[in-house]
Amino acid sequence: MEDDKDGIDDIEIQLDMDKMRDAMKFALTGVGKDDAIENNHLSEAIVGVDSIKNSQEYIAYTQKSQVKDIFLALEDFDIEKALENLGISRFKEANIYPNIWDYEEDADKIREELMEYFQILRDFYKKILEVNGNVVIIIC
Repeated sequence: MEDDKDGIDDIEIQLDMDKMRDAMKFALTGVGKDDAIENNHLSEAIVGVDSIKNSQEYIAYTQKSQVKDIFLALEDFDIEKALENLGISRFKEANIYPNIWDYEEDADKIREELMEYFQILRDFYKKILEVNGNVVIIIC
């Protein structure tokens, strides 16, 4: 008898936030990368829900039962308003990586880039929700 799996286990959806990961977490939560926020779905969208200790890299995961709440939090979040309220100087004051916050003339370009990353992040969680998947986060 053949295995009648639907192939869902084989789906791999990736998202690379690269240098803007810390900036996106700050835009979503108003806190830096080292500040943990328990039970905050916007923070969990970036750093996961449960981290794996004693690893050389940061590894965390989010179980499929928690993905919907994260997606809904992202759906309800007004990134444009958040970026207006934060202002580029706040990123510098919080020492957020990457060090691009000195260039006030590039503020509009930086905001646009963060809004694009936000769309990508929200779309990522939507896809994960659609396939009923788990999320693994690795930061190297």
